Amino acid sequence: MPPSVVWGLTTGLFVAIVDAASMVLPASLGINPDAAKIADLTVNVLLFAILGFRVGRWGGVVRDAAEGGVIAGVVAATIGVALSLLMHVEPESGSQVNDIVGTYALNVALGGVVALFSGWYGTIARESGSARRS
Repeated sequence: MPPSVVWGLTTGLFVAIVDAASMVLPASLGINPDAAKIADLTVNVLLFAILGFRVGRWGGVVRDAAEGGVIAGVVAATIGVALSLLMHVEPESGSQVNDIVGTYALNVALGGVVALFSGWYGTIARESGSARRS
């Protein structure tokens, strides 16, 4: 299996775990929901960046890193939407459909773009590492 798929699925699961924690913890621990959302977004960006760098460095192809980010975004969004439907979370925008579309759009765009840029950096690190070994 290509590393973009393996890293994408694995990172998507980690992002979904962080998203689930940001939905559950504010209510149970009395944490400010806005602070939980900011922490969730920060950790998600970090996870997508790690994915992109690792895939870009491993394969040397930026497109593979972006694909991994999109896969991770789709996995995280699917689990997040399923969890919010199971928990009967009230839609923020007033419409369940708008929230579902927004969740997919945010996760796929964020995953793809962040992984693309960090994958580009990973390909540079790969090239500079092989130049030092020569």
